[in-house]
Amino acid sequence: DALEEMMNEIAIMMGLDHPNIVRPLELFQKKREIYFIIPYCSGGDLYKRAPYTEHHASRYIAQVCDAVAYMHKFGVVHRDLKFENVLFQSKAPESEVVVIDFGLAKAKVARDKRLHDFVGTLYSMAPEVLRGSYDAKCDVWSIGVLMYEFLTGKTPFETWSCDQIFQKIKNSNKTLNLNVGLNPDAVDLLQGL
Repeated sequence: DALEEMMNEIAIMMGLDHPNIVRPLELFQKKREIYFIIPYCSGGDLYKRAPYTEHHASRYIAQVCDAVAYMHKFGVVHRDLKFENVLFQSKAPESEVVVIDFGLAKAKVARDKRLHDFVGTLYSMAPEVLRGSYDAKCDVWSIGVLMYEFLTGKTPFETWSCDQIFQKIKNSNKTLNLNVGLNPDAVDLLQGL
């Protein structure tokens, strides 16, 4: 139910304390309504500043990786990392980013635990999620999708059909075009994710 999902999201965020993860400041409950106050991130999502230089892309990916490593250390799997779920804390040119939207996150996930829920945003889902058996590494795949978007300005599986995206992700080792003028080190990193 929606209330249970919202309380799960709030509990997860309240349990995390990292500079690159949004943290609720206050929680108010009034009859059947719940309000939680988070810091205002005036810089907008990652689309606001696109396109990115390799320098900026590496800086923001490092911050997201740091946040995800922290989450995984405490058994939290985000399961919906994408450009819309990473915000700039401010409008300042050197603003840091924060990961938001833990609505699909799962807490208390053991390192070797398999998850089976089909959740997330299709274009950033790992092939294992599509197959119905995955672990925390699904977030690492999504980081690779973020990195690809940072470096190329587009999603790696662009198409209008959900079925085509589904097939391209399942066959990603055959269909991902990394010959788009990227730095060879960036290509190596993407292939290793």
